Amino acid sequence: MKIAMMMAAAGIATTAAAQTDLFAEDFEGADQFSTSVLQFSDGGGDFWFETGGAFSTGGFVEYFGADGNFFNGMDLDGEGAGLPLIQTFDTFNIGGFTGLEFSIDLAEDDSSDGSEDFDDIDFVAFEYSLDGGSFVEFARVGSIDVNVPFNSAPAFNGVEVTNEFATFSVDLAGVVGSTLAVRAVWNLNSGDEDLAIDNVTVTGIPAPASAALLGLGGLAAARRRR
Repeated sequence: MKIAMMMAAAGIATTAAAQTDLFAEDFEGADQFSTSVLQFSDGGGDFWFETGGAFSTGGFVEYFGADGNFFNGMDLDGEGAGLPLIQTFDTFNIGGFTGLEFSIDLAEDDSSDGSEDFDDIDFVAFEYSLDGGSFVEFARVGSIDVNVPFNSAPAFNGVEVTNEFATFSVDLAGVVGSTLAVRAVWNLNSGDEDLAIDNVTVTGIPAPASAALLGLGGLAAARRRR
């Protein structure tokens, strides 16, 4: 009876703690990403770099609700860089986890005349590489209406991004393996086309076998204490 009760308690504890951060980049400490070109800013409307606070530069962009530091870019070829620019986050372990979910905080400033400002060819795409394989796109920020070629609202997988930071998520439940790498592919080539990102996170749930082992480990420890 005691054993059954302890196993039930272990199961409850495992369920409560099931969702686990496997990767988290909040841009507050040491960088967990690399970039295809050096970060840059001309002090005005051409930039791709990590910054922080309530950010406003040269009257070009302003984001609200920032949680400390974040990464942002606008008019990415304005300083001569060839597009797209690639931001690759560090590879991390996903072995023993299922039900992966990607989440990210996003904001985008209205253009200088107050209109929305993503052209239909502009985007920031998010891709993953499983176990060192080819990168596969799973989400993107692009024009909310691809039938409007100019100055359409930006959207993450169809959900509008505004100048107030908000969290967007994608289910990666079918992604199972040993390691995962995520990258952002930036292709914003005009003035007033910008994006800010923060709190890039991937979470997972321990696979049933792993959860069972955790429960049995707790049970064995309890037995030893008797």
